[in-house]
Amino acid sequence: MIISSKHKYIFIGLPQTGSSAISKELMEFYDGESYFHKHSNIPLLIKTRPEIDIKNFFVFAVVRQPEEMVFSYYNKLLTNAYNVYTDPKYFIENGGFVRPEARKLYHKFHEKERSFEEYLEMKYKNMFYDNNLSINNKYIDGYIDFSDLNGGFKNVLGSLGIPIARDLPVYNKTKIQKRENKISDSLRNKIFGNHYIYNKRYFTNEAKKIKLNLIKKIAYWAFQQVRFRKVMKYDLSQMNNKMSIKDLENER
Repeated sequence: MIISSKHKYIFIGLPQTGSSAISKELMEFYDGESYFHKHSNIPLLIKTRPEIDIKNFFVFAVVRQPEEMVFSYYNKLLTNAYNVYTDPKYFIENGGFVRPEARKLYHKFHEKERSFEEYLEMKYKNMFYDNNLSINNKYIDGYIDFSDLNGGFKNVLGSLGIPIARDLPVYNKTKIQKRENKISDSLRNKIFGNHYIYNKRYFTNEAKKIKLNLIKKIAYWAFQQVRFRKVMKYDLSQMNNKMSIKDLENER
């Protein structure tokens, strides 16, 4: 999370949304200061730093299509970038960020050559998809579309009255394997439907296509209560984590 007391903005660095590049830029050129860990969330700020009234700040983040985010993660499993799933220095118990369940998924994934759809069916067999956009949703004042990071970043700076120093550099671009990323409508609705509807102000067109019954909506709400508590617990545990943005770049 990057905060500027001078310019009154808060940037939430959601995972896999280009947050490394924007965080670096905000700190280097736009009086931003890093708080907590790179991917910390607004509820942590509210709980631990009540002297920072977010009502006096412009809160923004980058929003990316959830299917693209999962496909990016799928490719990281394929490539094992930086050996993060096999090198103990990246394991969370050793001060890194890769959890045991992520390593278990990596090894299970490589038991056979899985397509993107097969991966989705394996990963979300007994759970809903969600990401940290949801826990921050109600606090966000504006957002940047991942498909136009540079243009969106300039628009945010302009709305804050901040002179633009330069174009946004590209950092840590994920190597994409040549794999099919198309999925069926039924699988998309099953896995991503609730996330699209809950965050429909960012995904208006997609949310309009989703039809979910009341039971699925209630189940998702219950799932979120548990997930949000887990996110807060993790954020609190990482408050004193000394890992730098450079160390975390491959998590983007």
